[in-house]
Amino acid sequence: MSAAPGSHAASHVGRNGHGASKDALSSDDITGSESRKSFHRRLSEHFCIEERGSSVGKEIRAGVVTFLTMSYILLVNPQILAHAGFPPDQVVVATALSSGVACVTVGALGNLPFGLAPGTGRRGWLPASCRAC
Repeated sequence: MSAAPGSHAASHVGRNGHGASKDALSSDDITGSESRKSFHRRLSEHFCIEERGSSVGKEIRAGVVTFLTMSYILLVNPQILAHAGFPPDQVVVATALSSGVACVTVGALGNLPFGLAPGTGRRGWLPASCRAC
């Protein structure tokens, strides 16, 4: 049975030129959303996201919020350590690199969603002790 041109009953023609129903698309016809679902499924399986009662979307939103919450350290750290004589531009780079390496290490090796950055407690002690010398 052939459908009239412009009819909604027309069959799907894949890249290989063969007709196919929407239920039986070839691997050549995978769309971006199917590829994205596969990526989300792999992420969920690797990090046990669904087993922990979450979803990939929630984890991405949580990661953005964590980044925005922790990014203040890139502004505060150089200001505090500048009083001890450290160059602020190098402190920003060192802070960003150390935080990034720590977060990726814990995420990849520990399979845990922790954000790690330098703490502010002892950092305040350093400039005060350097001024006393």
